[in-house]
Amino acid sequence: MLALTLLLTVALLVREAPNRWALAIYATFWGLHQVSRLNVLAGVPKHFGGWLPEHLAHLHTLFRPGPSKGRVELTVGLLAVLAAISAVMASLAEEASRPGWAALATLLAIGAAEHVVLLGWVDLDRLWRVGRAAPRQTQAAPWVPGEPQSSTNSGAGARRL
Repeated sequence: MLALTLLLTVALLVREAPNRWALAIYATFWGLHQVSRLNVLAGVPKHFGGWLPEHLAHLHTLFRPGPSKGRVELTVGLLAVLAAISAVMASLAEEASRPGWAALATLLAIGAAEHVVLLGWVDLDRLWRVGRAAPRQTQAAPWVPGEPQSSTNSGAGARRL
């Protein structure tokens, strides 16, 4: 409800403005959030309830795996078409409107990619393992004021207070 109130507030603030891209971008964010929320709550093939932290474990019952029955695929297709239309509009628009159309095209393309993740075609666990590389074992000790710097923390990464 707060997001809808903010959307209406932004709409009122920019109704007379010559540049309404803020409203379009916010409405796109809000719409993508609502569509993905509805798709997840209606059931998606990939179940993400196991990724919830312990204090949100009670929400696990809301995420039920199941066939998407074409909802998510339809959403991906529509978002891809809207992204393509926005990209074409960015190339055809006058110079002042190009960044706005490009921003909308980018947001819609990212939204389509995020919905592809809901279909389970991408193994997110594998992607997370790549991003969670083992931390470096050797770290230089921080420099303490009043102590001479040793050769191990005299490099570019040495912290000075």
